[in-house]
Amino acid sequence: AGIRGEGDEAFPDVLDAWDEGSFGQESIANVAWVRQGHVEETPSRPLIADLDDLPIPDRSVYERAHDFFRVDPVKHVITSRGCPFACRYCYNPVARRLYGRTWFRQRSPAHVLEELRAALAASPVPPTFSFVDDDLIADRAWAEAFLPAYARSVRRPFVMLTMPRHATDPAMARLLADAGCVGVKIGVETGSQRIRYEQLGRRVSDDEIVAAASTLAAAGIRVSTLNMLGLPHERVADARQTIQLNRRLRPTYASFALYQPYPGTPLAETCRAEGLVDPDYNVD
Repeated sequence: AGIRGEGDEAFPDVLDAWDEGSFGQESIANVAWVRQGHVEETPSRPLIADLDDLPIPDRSVYERAHDFFRVDPVKHVITSRGCPFACRYCYNPVARRLYGRTWFRQRSPAHVLEELRAALAASPVPPTFSFVDDDLIADRAWAEAFLPAYARSVRRPFVMLTMPRHATDPAMARLLADAGCVGVKIGVETGSQRIRYEQLGRRVSDDEIVAAASTLAAAGIRVSTLNMLGLPHERVADARQTIQLNRRLRPTYASFALYQPYPGTPLAETCRAEGLVDPDYNVD
C-alpha cells in the first residue's frame, strides 16, 4: 500500500491497524494499492488546515541513528506545503487536483522559530539553515513577519529558494540579507521564454529573472540557478539560450538537469499525447 496525499495522519493509521491485525486498505482514507494489476484508492481526507497542529520534527531520531546527522552543519527546514504556482512539469498541479488551491499552506513564524531554536540548541556546531520550501517568500506578509524575528532570535546564515518575481524588490532583498540570507536558488528552467510559457506553464519573463539575480546580488546574496535541458520541443538553439541567459545572470552556481516527465503531471501527459515518450514509458 502507499499513502496518497498527506501522510501525517494516514500513515500512523496504517501502522496502528497493522499492529492490531485489522489492516484493510479500504478502511483508511488517503491510501492506494494495486489489486490484480489496477490501482485502487480510498477517498482523500481533508487537508491539515493549520500546520501548527503538527509537532516540531524530531531530528533526534536521525541523529541517534547516524552521527552524520548530528554534526551536519546544514539543517534543512520546511515552513510550508505546496506552492501557489502550478507549473506543468511539477507535482503541484497534481496535488491541486486532490485539494484545490488550498494545497499551499504555511506554518506560523512562531512555530518555525520554535523548531529553529531547538535545532540550534541541539547542534554541536553552529548550523546554516537551508529552507527547502518551493518559495520561502511566496507570502510577502509572512516573510515580513518572519525575517526580522529570525534576525533577532536565530541569527544564523541561511539559504532558500524563491520564484524570481518575488526577489525583484530591493526592499525584500535587503530584508533577506539583514536576516542572514547568504544564498538564493531561483528557477530559470529554460532560457527560451517561449518554452517557459507554452510548455512549462511558468509565467516568468526573462526580465524578471534578470532583475531578481541583479537585485539579490546587489544585496550581497549569492544566486544559484536551476535549469533543465531536453524539454519538449526544445531545439539546440533553445538550449543555447539557457546557457546564454545564465551567462547574463552570472550566478555563483548553475545546476542543469535533464527533464523527466513525471507521471500524472500535465507536461508528462502532453508528452504521451504527442508521442514524445513511449506509451509504456516508466520514469524509473
